[in-house]
Formats: sequence, C-alpha cells, structure tokens
Amino acid sequence: MIWLSIAAAYLIGGLPFSYWLVRWQRPGSDLRLMGSGNPGATNAFRVGGRTIGLVTLVLDILKGLVAVELARVLGIEASLLGATALAAVVGHIAPVWLGFRGGKGVATATGGLASLAPGALAVAGMVFIVMLLATRIVAVSSIAAALTLPLAAWVLMSPGPDAGWSVIVWILLISLLVVARHRANLRRLLSGREARLGAELEDMWPRGEDR
Repeated sequence: MIWLSIAAAYLIGGLPFSYWLVRWQRPGSDLRLMGSGNPGATNAFRVGGRTIGLVTLVLDILKGLVAVELARVLGIEASLLGATALAAVVGHIAPVWLGFRGGKGVATATGGLASLAPGALAVAGMVFIVMLLATRIVAVSSIAAALTLPLAAWVLMSPGPDAGWSVIVWILLISLLVVARHRANLRRLLSGREARLGAELEDMWPRGEDR
C-alpha cells in the first residue's frame, strides 16, 4: 500500500496546473517558453496575471495536501507519510506529464507539510513573508523558508511513535530538494540578475538564456 500511495502522490504532484491554465488562457502557448521558463506558480503569476497565478498557487498547494491525506486515509503509518509528501514534490519537479521538466516544488511542499508539520510550516511561512517583504525576491524567500523548516520541525515536534525522527528526516529531504532546485536562482543572485517580484522577466532573461 505504501508503494501505491507513493505512486499516486507522484502522479498527483506532477499535475501541471500552471502549464494547463496558461495554455487555456492563451491557446497554443507553452509556459516553459515564456517568462522564466519555469512551469510553476510564480511564473504563471507573472505570465498569466494575478488570477491565473493565484489559482495555480492554490492548486499546487492542494496537490501536496491531497497526496498526504490520501495516504493517511489509506492507512499509511505516520512515519512514512513524509515519503508521500516527498513523492508529490518530486512529481511537481519532474512531472511525467511534461517530460519530467517541472517547477521548483515550493507550493506542493507547502501543501504536504501543512498536513505533516503545520507548526514548522507556520514558522517557515513567517520567514518567507519577512524575506519577501525585505527583498521582493521569491527565490530568496523560498530558500530561507526551506532552510528554516527542518530546524523548526526539530524544535516543535516531539520525537515519538507518531512524529518521531522519521518525519523530521523526510522534511529535511524535502527542504534540501527545494533548495537544490533553486541553484540556477542562486547563480543569478550572485550575478545580480535575479528578477524581483513584479519585474519584467523578458528584460531579466533574454530568450534562449539558461534558466
């Protein structure tokens, strides 16, 4: 049953709502060739506008939440629920539906962690908001929040049969995966070319440049 849950979580996490919504808004378009080229909520917001971006964000969060809650309903033990959250994030990052080229996984991780560790997620969320207000750079805010998560989980979650160290380990793996997906953003930050929220992306990323 755990393998069935992991497979289901991967497929759910891989549903490319940003790609579908932008394509619905602009028939024939491909989000992977627009803006930053990243098929995620941030790029959907910048390319498709506020409504498309917000709907994408909500749906991407729900992917992680549904994946974990489905596993819970199927009776997967608490120590392994983190595996389904991780699978959903992997699905978003490498979706079979888009040739394994997906987004950064932040929103989907948020949904999974809302079920696994809501307290730690709340702390990371506050870090995200503070960093976003200070820098207006989504990547910086996401990385800071991801690095906060394992520490917050370790402080707030008492190891035991239901939480235990296994959940914290799963959270650490999710955080490291999200940070790793932002390595291109880190390169742009170091070179001063990372876009701020609301910036014109085509000025920041000339077409054909590595994203």
